[in-house]
Amino acid sequence: MGLWRNIFGPSQVEVWSEFAQSMGGTFVKGGWFSTHVVTWPHKEWTITLDTYVVSTGKHSTTYTRIRTGVMAPAGTEFAVTKRSFFSKVGDVLGMQRIPVGNPSIDDNFVVKGKPDVFVKELLSDIDLAAQIAVQPQLDYRLINLGAAGHELKFIQVGIVKKPDRLIQLFALFALTLDRLQAMREPGEKSVDEKVASLLK
Repeated sequence: MGLWRNIFGPSQVEVWSEFAQSMGGTFVKGGWFSTHVVTWPHKEWTITLDTYVVSTGKHSTTYTRIRTGVMAPAGTEFAVTKRSFFSKVGDVLGMQRIPVGNPSIDDNFVVKGKPDVFVKELLSDIDLAAQIAVQPQLDYRLINLGAAGHELKFIQVGIVKKPDRLIQLFALFALTLDRLQAMREPGEKSVDEKVASLLK
């Protein structure tokens, strides 16, 4: 076990259970037919971390997923992804994306969504924009589920096992949720003490 750990690092169970404990969340160990799950309460929301597998027959790919249900204006949605070679080709071909007026985001990420004014107002928050800017990888979306409301969702290929990366992602979710609440209820403080502690 010691040699295995030296080669591959700590296990998912070890990292996720310690992460949940440090965050004041809950870790549930999976079994043969279920995955390991971390849940973390933030105000009225519960943020869930787990994995899922996509199979294409001969091959299968594991993804790390973080998500929560959220209240957002009807018809709104957004997607923020890291810029890549393909997105640069898309720029040449006239792919539609939303400039938010922040070079750290506009130069390094592709922002899409609707309506434009909603996306720009959301990402105008300084703390949220700063947290997006430091993401090494990002596929982050507000998904419109119609009558079922909205889901805030992040996915990444592979199993995320670095504690600092997990903290970074949960901080991103907390800041986004706080920003959406502030847009709904003007005067709400954007960053509370709990979230501020994650950004240190």
